[in-house]
Amino acid sequence: MKKISLFIMSIFAVGVTLAQTSDDWNYEPITADNNMSVAFSEGTLSDFAGKEIKGYAVKYIYAGIADAILGIPPIDSLTVPTSATAIIADNGSGAIPIMGMDDLCGCNQAAAGDLIRFFIATEEGYVTVDLIPEVIYAGNALFSDFSTISFNINGSAVVFGCTDAAYLEFDASANVDDGTCATLIVEGCMESSACNYDASANETNSSCVFADDVCEVCEDGAVALYDVDGDGYCDLGSGLSPEEILGSTVFASCNYDASATEEDNSGVFADEDCEICEDGAVALYDADGDGYCDLGSGLSPEEIL
Repeated sequence: MKKISLFIMSIFAVGVTLAQTSDDWNYEPITADNNMSVAFSEGTLSDFAGKEIKGYAVKYIYAGIADAILGIPPIDSLTVPTSATAIIADNGSGAIPIMGMDDLCGCNQAAAGDLIRFFIATEEGYVTVDLIPEVIYAGNALFSDFSTISFNINGSAVVFGCTDAAYLEFDASANVDDGTCATLIVEGCMESSACNYDASANETNSSCVFADDVCEVCEDGAVALYDVDGDGYCDLGSGLSPEEILGSTVFASCNYDASATEEDNSGVFADEDCEICEDGAVALYDADGDGYCDLGSGLSPEEIL
């Protein structure tokens, strides 16, 4: 049994905020001669098929003995569980016996004039079943004709949907899960041209990387750069274009290669007497090695016969 507070709507109407506990929910009512039945027709509770529903009696507490008769609002109330838990059928119907009291039960269950409220247990909490007309306890009666049925949880109207943010179907506005969560979110790169493309991903995480510059390729899900010296020419053997060309880049060398992009220290120079550059090599015109250049070479100092 749980004591609750009242919010007085007017002098004749009282709104009641109810909170259930596991002890309340597990309460098994005492069978008495005085009881009534409440039936929910097929389809009425379809969204909650397979879940448990339970009835509670609201017992208002008045300051004066005659306050209820005089229309003076109550000062407090108690809610007491007054039915066993029932399972809502697959077709959305349900029947709940509401147990009253008699002289022998020694119990505090439903009594004539009590407001009967119903709650449905969900993973998100207890859903309040709001009925028009309200169910007022009357011994040995059957109540089954409702013009309006609505559902609330934690003070808000029930919104069904996927409530698990780990699923693609997640609905931030939903407050009661309806079993529509089906596809676990897999974050990853969803761009097929990216090096780290993940075919299993169904939600992008902005992690995509691309081999979109010179000398870049995709390797093992990452961008690999084959330009060690950063000169815009791809490393030899990379198979990428434009590839480095080794050669002498020194203009004064005999084997200077204007197409070379990478110095290989192969340069040779005509920097001694009687040496000149010919066909990309050093030519020596001093056959006898005496330091005088061969006759007719046009080089100085030339041999004098």
